[in-house]
Amino acid sequence: MGKLQGFIAIEELTGQLPLHLAVPLAAERLEPAAFERWKRGLIAELARIARELHRRSVFHKDLYFCHFYIDESLTRSVPESWVNRATMIDLHRLGRHPWLAPWFRIKDLAQFLYSSEVPGVTARDRLRFWKRYRELWSRGGPSRRIEFFIRLKWKLYRRHAQRKRSRRTG
Repeated sequence: MGKLQGFIAIEELTGQLPLHLAVPLAAERLEPAAFERWKRGLIAELARIARELHRRSVFHKDLYFCHFYIDESLTRSVPESWVNRATMIDLHRLGRHPWLAPWFRIKDLAQFLYSSEVPGVTARDRLRFWKRYRELWSRGGPSRRIEFFIRLKWKLYRRHAQRKRSRRTG
């Protein structure tokens, strides 16, 4: 028989929404200026989480909006602080990859970029995330070369999704 090697107990996500649903809902519920402040705070927190993982050479390998949850009540007002208000799920995919860190960083960030294509998220928001993510690094973060590969991988995710949709409808 197998030997138990580890166990993780987490709180149930009652009343929580994944970001791909929460962001459009907040866009509907909040006034435009409040929604912009709401997004800025959320973006800073998401950049902090991603950077903390990546700084340790730990990667989610499925870093999509649907794997971040926030309390539904947060779609109705702008919190004073977003720190520790977003919950990441599907942690079984987490892995530490110091030797392959650039590859997994590209994969994580391209997935995050691709999945941010939801109502309410703009190109400016994506740029704000990237700028915040880079600022959090002591030496400027990933190189321009990696930025190029993140955009390339993002386009591949988009193309794959479009082909998949066209096969279903065609």
